[in-house]
Amino acid sequence: MSGPFPHTDDVVDISNAKISSIDLATGNRTIYAKAAEETRLDFPANTVRNSKYQWWSFLPAALYLQFRQAINFYFLVIIVLRSIPSLSSLRPVSDAMALFFVVSVSVLREGLEDYHVHREDARVNSTPCFARRRDFDSDPEEDTWEVIKWMDVQVGDILLVYCDEAVPADMVVLGSSRDGELNIETASLDGETTLKPKFSASTALESHRERIRRHTTTTIAEPPSPSLGKRLDDGAVVTCGAPVGSLDVFHGVLKMREDGAPIPLSADNLVPREAILRNAEWIYGMAVYTGPDTKVMVGQNTPVAKVSKVQRKLVQMVLIVLGIQMVMCLSMGIGSSMSSLGRSSSTIPWYIAGYSSVSTAVDFIITVVSYIPILQSLVPLSLMVTLEMVRLLQSYFIEYDTRMRYMGRSAVCRTTTINEDLGQIGYIFSDKTGTLTANELRLRAVTVGHVHYGGPVGSPGGGSRQAKDSQEFAGLGGEDDDEEGEACPPARFDRSLFMKHLRDTTDANPVGLDAGAGVKMESQRDILRQFASLMATCHSVAPEPEGWTPKYAGESPDECCLVEAAALCLGYKLIEREQARLVVEVDDMTVGLSREEWRVQGTIPFTNERKRSTVILEPPGDDNDVLYVYTKGADDVMLPRLSDQQTGCQGVTASVVAAVNRYSLEGFRTLIFAMKGILKEQWHEYKKRMNDIALMEPGSVKESLLEAIYEEVESELIPLGCTGMEDRLQEHVPEAIVKLKGGGIRVCMITGDKLGTAIEIAKTCGLVKETAMKWQRDGMCLGSKAMGRQSLVIFDFEDPVESWGQLKRVADELAGMEETQKSDMDFAIVISGRSLGHVLDDIYAEERAVEGDDVLVESLTCLLMERVGVVSLVMDRVGSKGALCLAIGDGANDVPMLNKAHVGIAVFGKEGTAAVQNADFAIPQFWHITRLLLVHGRCCYLRISKLVLYFFFKNMVVTVPQWLYGMANGYSGATLFDEYYLTFFNLIFTSIAPFLLGVFDRDASPEFDKLYDLPHVSAEVIRKGYPKL
Repeated sequence: MSGPFPHTDDVVDISNAKISSIDLATGNRTIYAKAAEETRLDFPANTVRNSKYQWWSFLPAALYLQFRQAINFYFLVIIVLRSIPSLSSLRPVSDAMALFFVVSVSVLREGLEDYHVHREDARVNSTPCFARRRDFDSDPEEDTWEVIKWMDVQVGDILLVYCDEAVPADMVVLGSSRDGELNIETASLDGETTLKPKFSASTALESHRERIRRHTTTTIAEPPSPSLGKRLDDGAVVTCGAPVGSLDVFHGVLKMREDGAPIPLSADNLVPREAILRNAEWIYGMAVYTGPDTKVMVGQNTPVAKVSKVQRKLVQMVLIVLGIQMVMCLSMGIGSSMSSLGRSSSTIPWYIAGYSSVSTAVDFIITVVSYIPILQSLVPLSLMVTLEMVRLLQSYFIEYDTRMRYMGRSAVCRTTTINEDLGQIGYIFSDKTGTLTANELRLRAVTVGHVHYGGPVGSPGGGSRQAKDSQEFAGLGGEDDDEEGEACPPARFDRSLFMKHLRDTTDANPVGLDAGAGVKMESQRDILRQFASLMATCHSVAPEPEGWTPKYAGESPDECCLVEAAALCLGYKLIEREQARLVVEVDDMTVGLSREEWRVQGTIPFTNERKRSTVILEPPGDDNDVLYVYTKGADDVMLPRLSDQQTGCQGVTASVVAAVNRYSLEGFRTLIFAMKGILKEQWHEYKKRMNDIALMEPGSVKESLLEAIYEEVESELIPLGCTGMEDRLQEHVPEAIVKLKGGGIRVCMITGDKLGTAIEIAKTCGLVKETAMKWQRDGMCLGSKAMGRQSLVIFDFEDPVESWGQLKRVADELAGMEETQKSDMDFAIVISGRSLGHVLDDIYAEERAVEGDDVLVESLTCLLMERVGVVSLVMDRVGSKGALCLAIGDGANDVPMLNKAHVGIAVFGKEGTAAVQNADFAIPQFWHITRLLLVHGRCCYLRISKLVLYFFFKNMVVTVPQWLYGMANGYSGATLFDEYYLTFFNLIFTSIAPFLLGVFDRDASPEFDKLYDLPHVSAEVIRKGYPKL
């Protein structure tokens, strides 16, 4: 097989070849450990440069960028024209001074910013690190760890990194102090604050594990012995593909001299440059990507340059003014030509008596050109500089607003060029988790088998929702008041009933489930044990020693919540985790505490596409020939994978489905738990097939083959139960949404939850009214009398044609209803993910337009289960109406949506800082958006609009007299005002008052700022666009 992932027979003889190289056609590379320097010239140096300029190119490059701006180039042309005495009566000095000042300020700012970047680059490149190199003629026993600078690291070097240090280059980990395990922090790379687990590639070689232990010291302060390289990595060769920017993508093959079997490498074995080592005293590995090839450099995103609506309008206004200026100059040329016709020498004014006309056409051209510099004051040179300064000060007002602070955090303005767009928002697209909610999950409901151990009781929809936090949920099936139990935060859980069934050794609650491979669950006790074990082991969470109360760290808040609940409420406490081992402390309140050691045989990780995760475990005990497959995930992907071959399974599945539906009506996030048993031989066959596929070149074929194996492993699962987790709303969210809707802003929630969960959350936060009637779109007419004034229209179709037709029909009906009864009808619309996907594909593939779709978006509060596609659709459809779109989120998955929208706002959350780093603005809590839009946004828009209008007005005041004076003096090109006065009139004399207006103007004094909370105040600005530009 071609490419960087060869079969065993295709691997180069690493005992003889020592030449690291790059395939220039594909970018694939073969890297040998500690290869001699002369063989590594194809690879880039480990020096990084983030600065834009070199010292020798700074001045010409910076000037070129400045004069690429049309307004600066325009004034440069004006200065050239003024330098020609026959074309202008004005000297160029005054304009040259003004242009020199403006350009100098910009160039100086560029230089200072780039100087700081240069200093930071020099600091990073000079950071010391440990590396081990040698020539192949030297004695390997004389190897030592050498201190070198990051800039001197080369591919093939063996690097040593200590805990809390940054990694100097992308490296494949060969060993660590924790037997091949480690964690890294990538907050500086992707904004994620949760630790990511990584593993040593060489731990796959069981024969080397003891050797690694023998050649490492037990002292944290000392590195592993350099002679370890002689035994393990001297002959190591890594074959990998071209560098890519994603932190989750890496494919390669590692071969060791002593063991020729290829070892597949993945992103779990690669530690990227600038990641911080955690939870391991040291690691060492081979550098495979350096300098510009590292993920931090390849993955750098070009900042999205957003231009405000006012700025775009300003460009149009400048073009119009330029057109007016040319008309005025042409009129002077025409007047000069007409006045010169038939003029005798006796009638020539004395002040132009020395001028001799060549021809009428020449006179016309000279007059037109001579009046361009005279009337150039019509174009505001200082407006752009003034706008930059005003916007900068406005951003300070936003950041230092004490009413937008929470828990020590304040608002942040990362983009100061679109402040005024905050006052023109018409549509808000909001993420749910961490944005509207606090992302503080609590286990509220549990169903195992046929029994409910905690959760809402009563009919679906009849239970209390999230707002009733104080209610203790009772377990279904009865409980003994005499049973000893305890309150178990973070869950509302009936532990007494759970422990009662867990201790029950009789068959009082027979289940009769056969999980395969001889694994049977005869009673409720058996299924409870499997359920609790699954909660405690199927995850990527690691325990953090914090005394008796368990603390866990992981990438997913859902998993941390479940593992913590398993410890506090079920008595299954995860106390130790290694790459291939999990230790769970079990307290079943009968025999006391006991420890169970589970051996991890394999994992199938969670992805957004799979929406489930699986772990394959060897249960505690000796001589186990059976392995457990534990899987948990969303109901829409788990239900098709449940076994329907057994009567018992069908009954449990029905109970689980009923519980999931009931939990979703309460607004809970639901997960289904299932398992099955397989033989070791069967899993080893699966693993062999996956290893063979891992050696293939990356691509769709490889992914499809892996997915097919995953489907086999995760098929015919036996249902165990389900959970419902509550993510409470942030403070003041309903009040904030009411204010936004009252201000004429439409709010859409985009979530991946179940349809019922999304509707209940929408009701809780005020997007949908509590009294709204639900209508499933099945041909019913929206205008029918059966519908109330407050109605909820639900779209959920599998057929693309049906989805499109129904949506188009609703749009047509709403377009007609808006004209007749808009004030009486209040609709909300819910579109499921599959229906929306069909509609978006149809719209963009065939470029269709929905009649009345503007009405559809403008008249409704929407809950949509897509992100970028929805924002793009609305921006395309309603952009002509002038209202802007805002996206708000808190996680890395929200970044594309934030970049796409006119304005992107991040909420400081618990999922890292990726959203904050990519957003235009950041706020501590969702409810701060009301003040940001209705107060700051409104003021910024009014101030900037007035500033622009005043600038054009004052320029017209000084330019029109010049034009009229030209008509009176025989079109001679003489100026009415002194040249310095003309220059500094706009630049200094009349700029202070508009500048102060743009910074401080308010239509209500600060002590009456409650007036801004009145919704109609901002609605007037958004709908009327006052003042008109």
